[in-house]
Amino acid sequence: MSEGGTVRLIADADDLGCCTSVNRAFYDAWTKGILRNGNVIVTGGAFDEAVEMFRGAKSFCLGLHVACTCEWTTHRWKPLLPPERTASFIESDGTMVRNMMTIHERGARFDEMLAEARAQLALARRRGLDIRYLSTHMDPRWLFETSDQDRFGPHLQRWAESEGLTWRYAHLRARVPEVGDAPADPAERFAAQLRAAPAGLYYLILHPAYDDPPMREMTYDDKPPGDVARDRDGQRRMLMDRCVLTACAERPVDLVRYTDLQA
Repeated sequence: MSEGGTVRLIADADDLGCCTSVNRAFYDAWTKGILRNGNVIVTGGAFDEAVEMFRGAKSFCLGLHVACTCEWTTHRWKPLLPPERTASFIESDGTMVRNMMTIHERGARFDEMLAEARAQLALARRRGLDIRYLSTHMDPRWLFETSDQDRFGPHLQRWAESEGLTWRYAHLRARVPEVGDAPADPAERFAAQLRAAPAGLYYLILHPAYDDPPMREMTYDDKPPGDVARDRDGQRRMLMDRCVLTACAERPVDLVRYTDLQA
């Protein structure tokens, strides 16, 4: 058991705007659960709906999830910039490549990816979203430019800071510790972790969605239909199941926004 003291938790979620099931899970996990941070993919198929849901959401810390890949087999998206400015990370049909390794093998073009990131932020702001932090989809931070072995991550971080955005990765220090004899159910397991954790600041990054027909259609990496929906529904429950809410109240757990961490 824990020795007591407050657990401070950065509950964050990726892929808002990806599809309607994800948007609904974000909204419910915020208004009925513990989600206080979430980032949006502006090239996603349900971005317009996400804008309507989260424009003016003052109590929610909204981030930009910079995308230069699209892993989905069933739902493809394209960069905002035209093909002649995004050639290093698009397929022949103009959609984004499926993974970072493909970009790496082709030769990373930092100028193209940074230009696309700027376009994505500009669109989010034009649509009225109050973007406060930056994260990356499928993590291109490790990419190297072959000419000088310069990593992409520092370029993104400097740009984010120049835009007044929090760099998410500066605050990801510790995950909530695992516990022995943990329940199999993901929500019950997470509730047990919160109850047992020493006082401190932790982070949780999830991909919430509902296990519903639109999400069951989505798949990647040859996963059977429905697998992704079931997994992400479990992640949604970690953010809003009654057992988690009870653990947060009893512990207590302080729900932290990235903006709370700014000096």
